[in-house]
Amino acid sequence: MVKQPTIVNATSHTPTIILLILNLMITCALLAHVVYYIPSTTDSAAAPTDRAELAIDLETNGVGTIGLDSTNRVRFDLIKLTGEGTTPEVVQTVTVTQQDFLNSLERFSSFRALLEEKEIIRRNE
Repeated sequence: MVKQPTIVNATSHTPTIILLILNLMITCALLAHVVYYIPSTTDSAAAPTDRAELAIDLETNGVGTIGLDSTNRVRFDLIKLTGEGTTPEVVQTVTVTQQDFLNSLERFSSFRALLEEKEIIRRNE
């Protein structure tokens, strides 16, 4: 009778386990970076600036430039008019998403229509 050869699987799983643990650690580090270090949309608009203390009692009497910033968000420069022939002072810059801007316009338009309906205000023609 012929003896059958025995197949021995001597493969070590240690490198695979080490790579899986390393992958898990890198994934956790990436998630921690995303959660703690990347600012959200609202945080970037409220980031502290050198004029952060003015936002508490902000008084403006005009809006300067309105346009899009580099991330295609709507940007307003709130200005304070100081006098005839002087350069307006930018008091604060406000940045909102385009969708928030359009939602605000829609709410304001419906508010204006409600005031006209109740005859609180009227259009000059």
